[in-house]
Amino acid sequence: MRSWPKPIIYVKGAAASFSATESQFSKYDSHILGMLCNNADAWGKGFSHAVTQEFGEMPEKRFHEIAEARNDQLGNVYITGLGIPDHYLAFLYAQDGLKSEQNRIPLSYYYLENCLYSLFDYAEINNAAIHLPFIGTGLAGGDWPTIEAIIKNALEDHGADVFIYNDVQHRRWRRSQIAPPIPFPGILEFGHVYTGPIRAITEHGAFVEVGGARGLVHNSELGIDKRDIEVGQSVTVKVMGINRERERINLSMDAAQNDPFEKFTRGHTVGQVIKCQVTNVVPYGAFVEVEGLNPQNSVGQWRQKPTAPVPRGWRRRHGKNRKGR
Repeated sequence: MRSWPKPIIYVKGAAASFSATESQFSKYDSHILGMLCNNADAWGKGFSHAVTQEFGEMPEKRFHEIAEARNDQLGNVYITGLGIPDHYLAFLYAQDGLKSEQNRIPLSYYYLENCLYSLFDYAEINNAAIHLPFIGTGLAGGDWPTIEAIIKNALEDHGADVFIYNDVQHRRWRRSQIAPPIPFPGILEFGHVYTGPIRAITEHGAFVEVGGARGLVHNSELGIDKRDIEVGQSVTVKVMGINRERERINLSMDAAQNDPFEKFTRGHTVGQVIKCQVTNVVPYGAFVEVEGLNPQNSVGQWRQKPTAPVPRGWRRRHGKNRKGR
């Protein structure tokens, strides 16, 4: 039984060479190398080329056999041998076609997540370690922080043993970035509301980029039908949780839309005079109800000595202590 969760192990070297140290391998019965595949029967020039150099033409031949049998549908996973005892290659079909002007990001985050869940099931049964390059960041056009969040959600959180290799594709991706990464969790604060673009939509929800970090809006927190959102769409989310140890951020679109405080601040300005009703009086002030806001969270600015309490039902205007009409 695997312990839960397990942190990803980042390794310097080439994934196709399984270059992690032998001491890291000793506790596993087998090893699986994950490889992103397209559904266009095209053996790529990126990581596919590295696999051919390392293991010969056998993996490519098997890849074309799968395509000829029309079993290369998105979301499918196929495990094949590599000619080395207890070492296998997993074809992960999560790339829709090839990169072009009309198809700039052929990677499907949705199907990548599905493939990784299937890969986890196989690894769990066979006590296998999972080895991955910086998958999806080459010709597939994927965004690594989003892919990494999906890997953590599908594999790390369920106790999978995952090795990710700092190979050529990752170095190219890093060089292509304009700004250096922002330390987790960016500028995010618990309970605050932010606006940012949707970076990926998966089976379990949507990953949104806000404040220099990416968080998951679970299906139960979307507040709308998933079919009504799309990648790149700007949405407003509320930070519901930040786990610094595991670098997880839980977001909610539903809470952001239905937050009474957000509705109030959007409809009013500082210094505006409004009517409200006193609901409770305490030694340090008075609680007032303002257009449906929870009175326990809405302390008025008015102050009165306890010896002369404000009677319940007293109506006042912010900024002026007088009985409302």
